[in-house]
Amino acid sequence: MIPKYNQTKKSQMKNPKPYTSKPLKLNIEKLENNFARVDLEIHGIIHSGPSYEGRVFINNPDANANTKLDSLSGYAGSFHIFGHGGCFGDIGHCSVRPNKRPFDKRRQHHLTPAFKRITITKMINKLPRSEFLVTIVPILKATTDLCSVEDTIQFKKIKLVTYD
Repeated sequence: MIPKYNQTKKSQMKNPKPYTSKPLKLNIEKLENNFARVDLEIHGIIHSGPSYEGRVFINNPDANANTKLDSLSGYAGSFHIFGHGGCFGDIGHCSVRPNKRPFDKRRQHHLTPAFKRITITKMINKLPRSEFLVTIVPILKATTDLCSVEDTIQFKKIKLVTYD
């Protein structure tokens, strides 16, 4: 079965609900200087659904698809996920199977969870406080009839990595 792609105009396509983190803490007060680099890492991204652009905003929990992409709006950067549009293979086709041996040269399963890193140094160095929120706004590129767009953003953990 070949999936049917949603041919609606992008202006008519319904974007899923944004993800907003719990408050993240970063001990900024004890720093003498700004960070040399701060990365936001997103681990274990599930990409079996639709393709999307993930727009990352700092301290803007009300961000949506129409929010301006500037520092005043808290925009820190974006990442892109090439989604698989749902599973249309046989039973077990989309079940992720890890490589069984440590030196297995075969490719990883095509739905192995993804990893993304966004450098957010400029936004973090401008923060007046040590606690902040991360909001990820998914902007759909296309959908299929086989996947739900409601749970587009799914991942295992979000983490900050700092460099002095």
